[in-house]
Amino acid sequence: VFLFLPYVPTAVLLAGDLFFFGQMDLRQHIRGNDWGWRSYYFALKSGPVRKLVWCKRPTDELCAGAVHVRDITTVQPLDTPGGEVCILLEYNSNDRDELLTFRTASLKSREDWIVSIKTMQTSQISQITSVSEPRHCT
Repeated sequence: VFLFLPYVPTAVLLAGDLFFFGQMDLRQHIRGNDWGWRSYYFALKSGPVRKLVWCKRPTDELCAGAVHVRDITTVQPLDTPGGEVCILLEYNSNDRDELLTFRTASLKSREDWIVSIKTMQTSQISQITSVSEPRHCT
């Protein structure tokens, strides 16, 4: 994937130490009992505060959501009955178990995300870039 974007140094996806980046869909509650998929740009940040962040546009300066890697308890593949290639991510938030479901474009993309998240959980990651961490995505 090639993206030609304006340079926004304070963009969530550029700020901080970037380990992995890509686009996925997030399953979200829309209204009432309806659920749907929404596309986001995701970044796995390394450095002192490791986290998975997402935003609607690559140039957004505020993230739409974030999960600290230290809070992730499980990350596993899921194939839906409809043939969608998904990831289930469980994490702890304020002593509550939470679940996120991501849909990827391919089996390779799913595997890349799972391996990247598990790598961040289990090993020390050397810094890849050195840009200050955004304060608004804690």
